[in-house]
Formats: sequence, C-alpha cells, structure tokens
Amino acid sequence: MTNEPVINVVATQCKPEDEEKFNIPMIMKFKGVSEVTRYKLPKDSEEYPKYLAIYTFDNADAFKAFGTCPEMAAVQAEMKETWKDGMFTIKWRVQYETIQNWKR
Repeated sequence: MTNEPVINVVATQCKPEDEEKFNIPMIMKFKGVSEVTRYKLPKDSEEYPKYLAIYTFDNADAFKAFGTCPEMAAVQAEMKETWKDGMFTIKWRVQYETIQNWKR
C-alpha cells in the first residue's frame, strides 16, 4: 500500500425535494478524509446519475479503516434513517489510488 491519497467516487440519484438532506457530508467527521466534493449535473439526464461525490482519503489504509470505524457506523445509521422510500439511490461507486498528481 502506498501513502498516496485514495478517492472514493460515488454516483447517486436523489429526489429534488430531498436535495438539502443529501448535501450533508457526515463522512468529514472521519479524520482520514481530507476532502469531500459533491457535483451535480447541470441538466437532467437519463444516461447519467444526477450527483457525483468524490471522497478523498489520506491513503489506502485510511480508506480501509473507514469501513469499520465509528464514523462509518454513524453514516450508515443516518443513511438508514434518512434514505427512505427511494429518496436516494447509489448507482455505483469505485475507488482509485493516486499514481500521479499535478498542481499549480
């Protein structure tokens, strides 16, 4: 495992009236997460999910630890309580390890 950042990319659908509840990054309570960015398609699409979130973890060990940490348990409990009646749907998720980074 490297010490480079790992991103967890999650594509989600959400009812427009529930968007406010969706945009709360509870995952930031976990110290191994350095950044959360949420994106929204500028127009409706049948082909692509409306929302995309990128969670940046400090490294692969932090991502692995997140799966069993108390903060993840809290996120799952919140999702179970809040995500009712198809309010939110995770379409897909994938993780990537950093291999190269360019910055200004």
